Amino acid sequence: MTKANVKLSGQTNQHGTLTLKSLVPSRYNMRKQPRTEESIREMAALIAAANGIIQNLVVHPIREGRKQTGTFGVAAGETRRLALELLAARDGAAWGEYEVPVMFISESDALAMSTQENTRTAIHPADEFEAFHRMVVDEKRSIEEVAAAFGVTPDVVRRRLKLAQVAPAFIDMLRNNEISLELLMALTAVDGHKAQLDLWNSLPAYNRNAHSIRSIARGDGISGSSRFASFVGLEAYQSAGGAVDCDLFDGAVTFRDAALLRQMVLDRLAPEAATIDGDDGVNWVEIVVDEAPYEVSSLFPCAPSVSRNASADEQGQMEQLRQRLDEIHASLCADESDEQLEEDEVSALYTEQDEKEAALDALLSSLQVPHPDSSELTGAVVFVGNDGALRVTRNVLRKADAERIKTQTGIGAAGDSADKKAKPIHSERLCRDLSAHRSIAIAGHLANQPLVALATVTSILAGQLFSRYEPFRDSRVSMTNHISSHLSDGRDEAPASKLYSDAFDEWRARISSVEGPLLNWMLEQDQDSLLSLLALCVAASFDGIQSTDAAVPEAIPTLLSALGIDMADWWKPTADGYFSSVPKHRTVSVLCEAGVVGESETTSLALLKKGELTHQAETLLVGTRWVPELMRVA
Repeated sequence: MTKANVKLSGQTNQHGTLTLKSLVPSRYNMRKQPRTEESIREMAALIAAANGIIQNLVVHPIREGRKQTGTFGVAAGETRRLALELLAARDGAAWGEYEVPVMFISESDALAMSTQENTRTAIHPADEFEAFHRMVVDEKRSIEEVAAAFGVTPDVVRRRLKLAQVAPAFIDMLRNNEISLELLMALTAVDGHKAQLDLWNSLPAYNRNAHSIRSIARGDGISGSSRFASFVGLEAYQSAGGAVDCDLFDGAVTFRDAALLRQMVLDRLAPEAATIDGDDGVNWVEIVVDEAPYEVSSLFPCAPSVSRNASADEQGQMEQLRQRLDEIHASLCADESDEQLEEDEVSALYTEQDEKEAALDALLSSLQVPHPDSSELTGAVVFVGNDGALRVTRNVLRKADAERIKTQTGIGAAGDSADKKAKPIHSERLCRDLSAHRSIAIAGHLANQPLVALATVTSILAGQLFSRYEPFRDSRVSMTNHISSHLSDGRDEAPASKLYSDAFDEWRARISSVEGPLLNWMLEQDQDSLLSLLALCVAASFDGIQSTDAAVPEAIPTLLSALGIDMADWWKPTADGYFSSVPKHRTVSVLCEAGVVGESETTSLALLKKGELTHQAETLLVGTRWVPELMRVA
């Protein structure tokens, strides 16, 4: 907040002096956080050195009923008043009789002037939003008036008012630094003090974070950034009578009526399904709304296909297209070296090249026909992609039909022989890299959630003590700093690495200053400090590296869930970091799974050079939050 020029309704700019004994604390002083003894002593030293107060106090008359009491409340300058009282008690009556310079204002303007005065220095957030609340609610000032007075927007005032309405217990916790302002903002999404307290008490300590609170507060509502919300649109949803909530702090919109939104999605997908029903090769159409886009490919696998021989006419067309493409390529290469073509000629060649490549791709695609045993069973699926756009996947089978055809013919949905040994999706090097990123994210969160770290290490030790199998045995915990080795392997730029490195640097500074036996120092620390250090040690020693993606250790999904980690927040599929290390067919499969391309586009994608395909895949997957199976919670 910035200092404002407040227009006061009462007396202004009337200055005078008052004795210290006539000055009392004001209930309008917005700063509720107690002054520290140190700050009062420092102010007293400054006043004594200057032989008095340089800047006047701002005071208002104190009344009982309609009668003035002869005392004045200090709306601004309470620290100076306390410092004068300290001087009077310590150094004698001279300071008790000191004529204190003051400016008189009316009682009705006291809170606004106090807020203006205190915004020149840092104040506690709770003091600030409670002062705004009193001005709007108690003094009946409009939001716009308060906003104009303090040089902020009305939305800023609304956010302060929303914070002031959180249960007092949480505001006290904020004052005592027991919760963060971010967490208090999240609690504003829960209506009513009792509901806020009930939600808080229902959460385990390790899960009391802003993300969890907002997720629970949303209830059955649908995020405005979801694919369904993007597909339907806010305006259409509200026109249909749908209610929304808008978070004043992060701007997130929640569609409250999930049933209405789902029905609107179905209503919009139905016409597309009716349009394609009965097309060549479409024996049935299904609308999918209950599964995520990446699940569609597993529920409705592509029908096995076989190659047919090209007719003489088709062969001739392909030869002509290839010949013309060679000519265009030669012309463009010559232009790059000799600069023989005009700009519009180059543009025309590129346009023609795109057209010829599309025509060749279409011819090549037409040579792939459904396997005879599946031609009467193929259909199409209509769904909403991760980007909120309508998607249609054709030439697919229902899962039961695909399995039956595979049993009868030995040909699976991908055209592979049934007895052909499946190759691993990811190489050993890539598995280690992906699981290292996952381990860094887990370590960063473990270092900041002591109770989960304590549960983790205790479960391992107890499992060893009582000789019983526990899932966490698959994740080695020792005093080897595995995370540092992962970071030194070139992953120190991973977004999650900062969570760990900040905690590590803070504790390294504290431990390095300890003199004498470390145990002696540890015994002097409080429980919270020891738990925090234990959390860092568990985080550093955590090792979730795996060399294959055949089976993710049981402990990993458990920890990801307990820590509230979504790896899509900490890892992105890039050309260099992922697609360059997997085969082209895997890249195409990922794009289909993520719902960013349809089955009809896969052939043209497969014809791209690997370098071009990897960069195109990186671009297409932006915003989809797709991660490999190895990084998923379940």
